[in-house]
Amino acid sequence: MTVQFFKIADDPRVLEKTLGSPLSPTYDNVNLLGSSSFMNPKLVLTFNNILLQANYFSINWGNTTVYYFMKDPILSPGGRCQVEGHEDVLYTNKDQILALHAYCSRCESKFERYAVDSAPLSLVTTVVTNLQFSGHVFSADGSLRQYLLTVKGGVHV
Repeated sequence: MTVQFFKIADDPRVLEKTLGSPLSPTYDNVNLLGSSSFMNPKLVLTFNNILLQANYFSINWGNTTVYYFMKDPILSPGGRCQVEGHEDVLYTNKDQILALHAYCSRCESKFERYAVDSAPLSLVTTVVTNLQFSGHVFSADGSLRQYLLTVKGGVHV
């Protein structure tokens, strides 16, 4: 099991993250701390200053590489450090997601006009319409008056 550490600045919700070069050194033959899960591993490492800079790491589990968001490292006696992570399922499965032929119900730029969506995104638009009212709609005395009718609405996401 090989672990590489990174410093990323991308939003966690972004599929395409910019990893850049891994911080040195790369850790080989890393031990898991107690009973760890595949999605939330706990590692025991020899302390190095890169662990204080990193916020992201990858583990090569044989033929599969999984990417993780890193929690703050915990220093232990004897020059050790405990590192916990939570799987970044978007980046880990990036290739499979990009290969999908499907409609996405949540996307910033592409959408399907006729897809049913229970929480549609709210677009900020202004619509100005001039309406002609006949008769004496707003004044009891029949005088000519002009009104500006403003309606504001939105959808909470």
